[in-house]
Amino acid sequence: MRTLIRQRVFGRLRARARQSPLAKDVALPVQELIRVEQTAAVPLLVGALTAIVWVNSPWRATYTSFWGATLSLDLGIVAYEDDLAHWVSNLLMPLFFFVIGLEIKREIVHGILRQPSLSALPIATAIGGVVVPILIYFLIDASAGASSAWGVVVATDIAFALAVLRLAGGKIPATLATLILAFAIIDDAIGVLIIAIFYSSDVSLGALGMVALFLGLIVLCRRFGIWSLTVYLILGCASWIAMVDSGIHPTILGVALGLLTPVKSLFRRTEATDLIAHVSQRLQAMEDKRAAASRGSVEFQRLEEKEETIFGYLEIAIAGSEAPAERLIRWLNPWVGYLVLPVFALANAGVDLSPDALRTATESRTGWATVAALVIGKPIGIALFAIAALRLGLARLPRGLGVRHIGAMGVVGGIGFTVSLFIADLALSGSEQLDAVKLAVLAASLFAGVAGWMLLRLVGAERALA
Repeated sequence: MRTLIRQRVFGRLRARARQSPLAKDVALPVQELIRVEQTAAVPLLVGALTAIVWVNSPWRATYTSFWGATLSLDLGIVAYEDDLAHWVSNLLMPLFFFVIGLEIKREIVHGILRQPSLSALPIATAIGGVVVPILIYFLIDASAGASSAWGVVVATDIAFALAVLRLAGGKIPATLATLILAFAIIDDAIGVLIIAIFYSSDVSLGALGMVALFLGLIVLCRRFGIWSLTVYLILGCASWIAMVDSGIHPTILGVALGLLTPVKSLFRRTEATDLIAHVSQRLQAMEDKRAAASRGSVEFQRLEEKEETIFGYLEIAIAGSEAPAERLIRWLNPWVGYLVLPVFALANAGVDLSPDALRTATESRTGWATVAALVIGKPIGIALFAIAALRLGLARLPRGLGVRHIGAMGVVGGIGFTVSLFIADLALSGSEQLDAVKLAVLAASLFAGVAGWMLLRLVGAERALA
């Protein structure tokens, strides 16, 4: 068995060594991310439906008491106490936004946002998908202010948007998924700025100074070439504690930490592949010598110890050939998609669907403003700004896409589930309008998802017949 494992290891090493020092297709990490996001929509939907069924069941009181239960953390130096729902918001959601920060950094350095001609289109659509929905929101709910729920209509849910794209079938160009991913990432980045500027209160400059100190230490550790994950984990936790006391939501810290994470590997690809090939050859030679030596002899033990040491060098070589941001996205994205977001949906998507609650929601001006902004404002804003950028020569369409695809993307952009519910809780916590706005987000997202799926199917059919 041990020999079989070693043979498989050697085979993988040789395959790794034969790879080109540069990725053959830059989109491969993006496609892996898209695959996880698409499948993550299923547990996210399950979490939301479970919350809705739970709230509208005879056990409704248990939902409120469970998420309202107080949870305390006392480390001696610092103590934090809050209900379970806010623990999810303050602890788990920063992890989600940390992954968003990593994705933004990667797209800026290596991805679609690196090239001005390609990045102009998702930037234009994201701006249009923010500005026009906000304008429509204010037109309908003229009494809305900076502390109201207008920020709810900003973001697009990446997981559901990509899931709708996948359900539309194989006739849709793969470049559309990449464009939607880039658009939604920029959309979420704008949402983060809105959270930082408009949904922060009682800001503590002292706590913010501590956050800046810890972030500065992270930068210094990077400059001095410290690659220990434990060091950065300690500094990250310390900055989170300070951020909680600052009055600014910790999700902002998540994005900041993501942007500070290196997207370049310790070794250049050529150095890494040469080192892996060299170590692989040495390991194979030692394996042959060890097989010839008598088991239990001094020579056998010496070769085995030396082989373990070389395996350690190999581990360093492999780890150093992958950028920290890429590794963290690969590690964290499944956890965020399959655990963090479903738990968040379970804690926040529970809305009352009783006749009285539905009547209140239909009478809510804020609720209708939210629906109109997502269902009407998003498609109009995305399409208008995209067409303007194309006509002005600021952007160009990726290969295989037409204006009709942008129109379908605009409809799908109205799915504002995760971040919209998150901002709704920040804006309307304790308000009577909270349930109405949450219900509006769910209804608008459902409509946008179904309409977007139908349009994408139609676009795919037109392309197939062309």
